[in-house]
Amino acid sequence: YCFACGSFAMALEGRLYAMPRRKTDGATCVEAKKSLKNSLVKGETKTIRREGGVERQFRWNCSNCGVPVAYEPAEWGQGAFIYVMDSSLAMNPSLVTLYWKGENGPLPTCFRVEKGGDGEEGGGGGGHHKIS
Repeated sequence: YCFACGSFAMALEGRLYAMPRRKTDGATCVEAKKSLKNSLVKGETKTIRREGGVERQFRWNCSNCGVPVAYEPAEWGQGAFIYVMDSSLAMNPSLVTLYWKGENGPLPTCFRVEKGGDGEEGGGGGGHHKIS
């Protein structure tokens, strides 16, 4: 479920927490064939500067609230892996409700916008996505 709004986002074969993570951004690596069902929509294409070069991300957003929750390194639906952004999904929609009721916890990393301009992102934190 999307951590921003609690809507169904993705069903996977296996547990997300047991899958490997990328060292660069902490995203969880999911084999595309293990994504059984999703309600994601195409988002932006981002170019991100990384140590040793640049990386293109074809983003997948929540169909309900539009927050990015995953990305692929190849055109949408063409990659062997989908990378689920850190803290973008919850196993249960009630967890989302409990988290946002407090409203005083730190914003999950998937909602943080990296610094950069002209469609490029750099490394650190910055502003936040607006969640309505």
